[in-house]
Amino acid sequence: MIYNQNKIEATLEQKKDVSIGDLIKSGESYTLEFKSSMLAIMEEDLEIKKLQDMAKTTSGSKKESIENRIIVIERIIKNELVSSIIKTISSFLNSKGGILLVGVQDNGIICGIEKDYSFLKGRQNWNGWSQHLVNLIEKQIGIEFIKYIQIKKNYYKSKTISKIIVNKSSKPIYIEKKGPKFYVRRSNTCRHLNTTEANNYILNHWKEFDNKKN
Repeated sequence: MIYNQNKIEATLEQKKDVSIGDLIKSGESYTLEFKSSMLAIMEEDLEIKKLQDMAKTTSGSKKESIENRIIVIERIIKNELVSSIIKTISSFLNSKGGILLVGVQDNGIICGIEKDYSFLKGRQNWNGWSQHLVNLIEKQIGIEFIKYIQIKKNYYKSKTISKIIVNKSSKPIYIEKKGPKFYVRRSNTCRHLNTTEANNYILNHWKEFDNKKN
């Protein structure tokens, strides 16, 4: 476990490749996070399942109302999938960098990103998927921060996994969606900081960064 973690840290600082297997075995950490998908709902939602069962036994306007409710819930879940990935990338940028694997469940089970492809407009393949992610980063984080991010395609156990290497940013990153949001890493999760917390964090975090450069 310690050996794998050292290899992860080396990747962030020296940009060396680490095998997907080693990363997954090391588990989620301050510098490593897993996401099952970016667009596809991979786990069954109990509310959606209940509504789907209800729709089978109804008709007319009531059935249409239930189906519309299902669409709304699915849209909310899919938006949260995208938001979760953007938050993680932002938190890595604002901390010490990190690696995000998309196509891996929290427990390390490989699911791949292939199911995401059917939700893409245009190219329903890796190129379309990676470009969609780049567009999201440019829109919600900023085009100038793409230089800190590498998006790599990996095959592991017959599945496609996206390995996103995020280097530490030289300045604070805010997610520009419904007002600026500031996220950092805390243990193996990302945490939103309020204005006071963010200002204190920025003062200390980038002061340390500037000192190391000098």
